[in-house]
Amino acid sequence: MKEQRYIKVSSIYQRIKQAETEHVCIYIHAPVGVGKTAAVRYYFRERKCLWLTGKIGFLYVMPEVTEVEEDVIVVDDISWITDKTSQEYICNLVKQQEKQVVLIGRSRTPKWLMGEFTSGNLYLADESNLLLNKLQIERMLKAYGCTCTGEEAER
Repeated sequence: MKEQRYIKVSSIYQRIKQAETEHVCIYIHAPVGVGKTAAVRYYFRERKCLWLTGKIGFLYVMPEVTEVEEDVIVVDDISWITDKTSQEYICNLVKQQEKQVVLIGRSRTPKWLMGEFTSGNLYLADESNLLLNKLQIERMLKAYGCTCTGEEAER
């Protein structure tokens, strides 16, 4: 089994849990490498999720919600999506109540999702929810075999 090096970040964990408890879609946006996808994979690590990606500018697969066996649908790389059909599909996912939906992207809320945000169908999380504190930095460095402390890493 692959060694688990993910360091749980309480802020994003709580934000995802809040969205799940209230059964509202969450859009997590932050720059590349901040840990968006890793946080979602960690949170849902014991559940089966349908993972879709918009990395190629559109969603290659857009199954009917009633046909999805998994109870969580994750759409990663939504910042790349320019295809209107894919955008409409995602907006419809956000509105439905059958599955938990998580959206991941690099940019702030896209224009085509603003209606869902203003109607209360969409929670937001950003890089501030993904930042590590000193203790978490020390644990991460230790997990990767580094010997410096969080304070040393800040310098």
